[in-house]
Amino acid sequence: MKTYAVNVYREDGWWMVAIPEIDGLTQARSLREAEHMARDYIASGLMCPLIHLT
Repeated sequence: MKTYAVNVYREDGWWMVAIPEIDGLTQARSLREAEHMARDYIASGLMCPLIHLT
């Protein structure tokens, strides 16, 4: 399983979710949503199914 480092920071009322290894950047409305947005961005960029945590 591949692991990606994700950096999350606040900017203009949004949580910015940066994935440096794949030069990715997305945003989330809440900090709680940030992990989902990172996983979705990575899965979409690599064209693989989204993996959900149990």
